[in-house]
Amino acid sequence: MFRNKLFAAVLLMLFSGAAIAAADGVKVDAVVLRLLHEADAPAQRSGVLTKIHAREGDAVSKGDLLAELDQREAELAEQAARVEWEIAQRRAENDVQVRYASKANEVAAAELRRSEESIVSFPKSISRSQIDVERLEVEKTALEREQAEQDQRLLAMEVEVKKSAVSAARLERRLRQIVAPIDGVVVEAPARLGEWLEPGELAFRLVGIDRLKAEGFIAAADVARVTPGAEALVRLSADGDSALMGRVVFVSPEVDPINNQVRVWAEVENKNRLLRPGQHAEMTIQVSDSE
Repeated sequence: MFRNKLFAAVLLMLFSGAAIAAADGVKVDAVVLRLLHEADAPAQRSGVLTKIHAREGDAVSKGDLLAELDQREAELAEQAARVEWEIAQRRAENDVQVRYASKANEVAAAELRRSEESIVSFPKSISRSQIDVERLEVEKTALEREQAEQDQRLLAMEVEVKKSAVSAARLERRLRQIVAPIDGVVVEAPARLGEWLEPGELAFRLVGIDRLKAEGFIAAADVARVTPGAEALVRLSADGDSALMGRVVFVSPEVDPINNQVRVWAEVENKNRLLRPGQHAEMTIQVSDSE
């Protein structure tokens, strides 16, 4: 009788322990904090590095100016393109030729009309050849008006071409500026002032640490309990107080045949920068068990 009671007590303790473990969530093994975002900022044009605005350790935002290559030639090209654009605009706005051609056509048409009226009143006052000349003049001035209008349209198109040339020159100048491709911290800045850089040569390397990836492994038996979107509690192994909440983003569909584990990772907000990439951590995925 005593042995049966003892056995029942042991079973109760085991089931209670399992229930507590289930309520605590799924523990993730071998958790390492990794970068989610990192990017290189290379030179996009060849030239001498004339200005450096960021150093290693600086926090920068996407689009911030990090360094500049010699831009004097590009600046002159942009200024020339702007002047040509302004000249094209002035030409397109000048409609003197269109107005003159229109007026000449009106005068020629009025003269032909008077001649035709004169023939009606005085049949032999104007010769037929003179009428033909006047009609030809009307047609000629009409064609000149059409040509002037066509030239005006071409000038308007030239304005757009010159405007595009300004945009291209501006882009060429900006390509001599090295800007931050992401929000992050500068961790490498190998380029030095006065050095000649070639396109693609590394000038800065940035990492984003405001959000990290906590990656580890769970037992294959726990996969059914873990779904993307589940909350995950992440804390540093050496510092139990540095705890942050994240969310599971990825659960691998593959099971490692050697250790029977599945890779998972969660995104963790690191606004206060308590966590650092490369650190080992502890992670528990919160689950709701019905058992």
